[in-house]
Amino acid sequence: MKQEKTKWLGLLFFDSCLFLAGLATNRIELLFGVIGLSYYIRKNGYAVLFKAFDEQRQQKRAYTENIMKKMIERK
Repeated sequence: MKQEKTKWLGLLFFDSCLFLAGLATNRIELLFGVIGLSYYIRKNGYAVLFKAFDEQRQQKRAYTENIMKKMIERK
């Protein structure tokens, strides 16, 4: 699991560096490459990179929905 996350973080860092290089040099080819790599990372690496964040967000959402239901039932 840790190797997988390291791989995706490395790709994300490379993508960020490529984006900055594309902006600095005004090379449109680099920016198109960034778009493609970003899409690939979003499609395949999102679950690995943001699993803990999504779980926390889901717990908060469930907690909030539960409170809202209780408030509506009181009225």
